Amino acid sequence: MERFNGTFRREVLDAHIFASIRQVRQTVDAWLIEYNKERPHQALQFMTPVEYRQAA
Repeated sequence: MERFNGTFRREVLDAHIFASIRQVRQTVDAWLIEYNKERPHQALQFMTPVEYRQAA
């Protein structure tokens, strides 16, 4: 969980200046899709969370 929080802070919260809550939601939604469906995770044997779940 700490790794997720650090990554989220660096890549979303620290990387953007948001003008509205709508912009926050759009940015977070796009980031979560990338994080869960496109990005391999070392802790999951370099699979995406979606791939790991399907393999289980």
